[in-house]
Amino acid sequence: MIVDSAGELGPDASPGTAATLRLGGGDPAKPSKGAAAATEFDVVVAHRKQGTEVTVTLQVQGETLEQEVYESSPEAFRLVTATDDSFAPSIDLLRFPAREGASWEWDGKVVYAGVSRPASATVTLSKHGEELLSAVHLKISADPGRPELQRDLKFWFTKGKGVVRRSFGEVSSRRPAGDAWPL
Repeated sequence: MIVDSAGELGPDASPGTAATLRLGGGDPAKPSKGAAAATEFDVVVAHRKQGTEVTVTLQVQGETLEQEVYESSPEAFRLVTATDDSFAPSIDLLRFPAREGASWEWDGKVVYAGVSRPASATVTLSKHGEELLSAVHLKISADPGRPELQRDLKFWFTKGKGVVRRSFGEVSSRRPAGDAWPL
């Protein structure tokens, strides 16, 4: 067992007030020579809890660059929105009690730019040093006759600090200010 309860981990806690946002450049955890250069921004992290909803907003000079929306309950911590993608139903990133090696399936829809697509995912928990890693392998149905789209989403949790870093595959990643990729 890694964590007995949401109260012990605090997945809805603030990840801090400063971070680095990386856009593009491939998956920072798996650097490749062919990837285009990434653009990095030092951002202000605004954290808001309202009821069960947890919102993490990344801003530069008051302008919102990205927003993450989660749902927190004693049973699970869920991903509702990842930048431009919304998930229905939300994806369980953690289920309590959380055990290393635990894995589950998700079926639902991903909505992007007003277009809803059927999707499925496998979520796997592992320990990563002092952090708990929730890895989501997402498969999104594309147009008939085309292969499904695949994305890997990763979320690192630290006790009392919430989602301290996250990666939305090759699209975007967030890490605490001063930390480096790859992990």
